[in-house]
Amino acid sequence: MNTSLSVKGGGAHQTTAMYQSPTNPSSPTATPNKFASSSIRGTTSPTSQQGASSPSKSKKKKKVKRLRVFTKLARNRVVHESIRSLKWYETHDATEAEMLWVETTTKNHIFHDYVTKSYQKINRFPHMGRAVGKYYFAKCLNRMAHYFPDDYTFVPETYLFPDDLNSILDSPKKRFTGKTYIIKPSQGSQGNGIFLTQNLKKTVLRMENKFRTSHYVIQEYLPKPYLVDGYKFDLRIYILIVSLSPLKIYIFKDGLVRMCTQKYEAPTAANLDASYMHLSNYSLNKQNDKFEDTDSMDKGSKRNFAFLNDHLRKDGKDPALMWNDIQDLIVKTIIAISPIIQAQYRSIFHHGRRNVSSTSQCFQVLGFDVFLDHTLKPWVIEGNHHPSFNLDSAVDASIKRPCVVRAMKVVAFDILYRKLSPTEREDKRPRYEKMYCQGWKYIDACDLKENKRLMIFSCDQLLDAFITSCGVRSHQEMVASKFYKFARDYGIIDARKVSVGRHRITRVELDLMFIDAQKRTGLPYMNFEQWLDALIVISKKLYQPKNKERDDLQCFLKFLNYHILNHQVEDSESVRSASSSRSTSSTSR
Repeated sequence: MNTSLSVKGGGAHQTTAMYQSPTNPSSPTATPNKFASSSIRGTTSPTSQQGASSPSKSKKKKKVKRLRVFTKLARNRVVHESIRSLKWYETHDATEAEMLWVETTTKNHIFHDYVTKSYQKINRFPHMGRAVGKYYFAKCLNRMAHYFPDDYTFVPETYLFPDDLNSILDSPKKRFTGKTYIIKPSQGSQGNGIFLTQNLKKTVLRMENKFRTSHYVIQEYLPKPYLVDGYKFDLRIYILIVSLSPLKIYIFKDGLVRMCTQKYEAPTAANLDASYMHLSNYSLNKQNDKFEDTDSMDKGSKRNFAFLNDHLRKDGKDPALMWNDIQDLIVKTIIAISPIIQAQYRSIFHHGRRNVSSTSQCFQVLGFDVFLDHTLKPWVIEGNHHPSFNLDSAVDASIKRPCVVRAMKVVAFDILYRKLSPTEREDKRPRYEKMYCQGWKYIDACDLKENKRLMIFSCDQLLDAFITSCGVRSHQEMVASKFYKFARDYGIIDARKVSVGRHRITRVELDLMFIDAQKRTGLPYMNFEQWLDALIVISKKLYQPKNKERDDLQCFLKFLNYHILNHQVEDSESVRSASSSRSTSSTSR
């Protein structure tokens, strides 16, 4: 079971140094109309310009490798500025590029058509938008909070509509008494469609009649935030994922403190509609007349982490402890969402390809929104697979421009040194990152003993079982016949193999599971997420102890070990020939 995490760099005790006030060599002047324009002259380059500037004969200079970046689908100005500042080349021919930067919707054909060489890197993971979307993001975190409640204490009480409708209606009324809930449309963005309620049962009944086919995320509203100058805020934290197996995550040392524009009061029936008080979305609050757009880093409605750290120290708090908790939150959140991404990645980049890269061919910068309560405990609110890199203010420019430039440098390392052996490459990495990647810190919170047990839903054998069972031509679409074949091949409906359990799974039950998955998605097949839900149900039925309180984690671990990890697929031809030989011998007798 290959669930090991890659560990390098300093430990969590180095956090304090990481989040001091940053010295930013690429910070622009404070003139607002200059933020979106490049002040750096660079080469936009055709291939023929590579050897244009030759070093002087009298003084030998070390030749710097200039990468080619595919930018045909890149729209953000800061991306083009970053490439020019690095003196790299832009190209519209994906076949000659080492790095690809795309900002449009990444359908699977982009990975198949554009990423054709094993050393190329693209700034998107397949299905990341789905995994970080509100609905699946909440679903994955809910699952992990159910199986590992002591590890996922940073997840607010969350329900999915309409999936959990019956669970809400069947719960006793006192369960929701005194609580406020925030309801968000799964496809919404920029604060649109969000509302608060203090009568959850009545609200979901009204939603059942009006929005039965829509998906919503319902979260408990955390009523005691840590306030700055009397205002509620959240943190936009930038994360760089360069690999999911093994797990390699970086966190950017600076980010945005996004302030509300109306002073905070605890939610009551009278102020539930006060969006500027309860919602910290930048795109929403900038519409308020009280929004403060200043060039200062420690004033206004958008500030940086250096300000927050100074504010916490003045308030007698230790920011290092807070950042340790945030790093732990980030690692465990990415572990929660990684199975769906890894399944799609393997189906695209591993199966059916001749040259499989030894390193990840995808990377991505994510934006995580984190809430701090009055005790400075961080809570994960949501993720963003395509965070805005617009430079609307001095704070934006001082954070987002170096964030993109140095993320490119982090990713460039594996491209520049791809000809070295893995050992030689890892020996060079610390010095390279210290010299060129200031600002991005490798999260050393990926503790093997602590987090290995959390990766039960993304082990190699489980992912491969799904992909191979789907078939070569449809790695992410498991039709009914393939689902039944999987259950038969892996001993789920075989009476001999299921004898270790206390129950049996019948063909009718499998059919009902498949029909239920179809109703939920409207698709004629199971994707990985629905298939995993079905396995969880099967594990409970097979290994539920009699006369004892059910331990869902132990049920799934037993199922995983017996049916997936120790499984060897029998060759169907040999099985048929063996059975025919047995029938022949019995006839001759």
